[in-house]
Amino acid sequence: MIIQDERRPEEKISHSFLIIGTDTFLSGWGEAEGSKSYAAWGCEPKEREKVLAWVNGRSAKDDALKFVS
Repeated sequence: MIIQDERRPEEKISHSFLIIGTDTFLSGWGEAEGSKSYAAWGCEPKEREKVLAWVNGRSAKDDALKFVS
């Protein structure tokens, strides 16, 4: 599994809550050939419901999203 975290060091502290979902656009080809690609959005814990609602509104995801702290 390849993990690419583009948060700056200070964001890893302030945006410690991750919302993860399957990225249907990038799944199945390239480095995710034969498997799923996932996307994660870091946010402040107090903003998690707002960000979750935004991510759920995206069309390029199909699996239920989950919180990971």
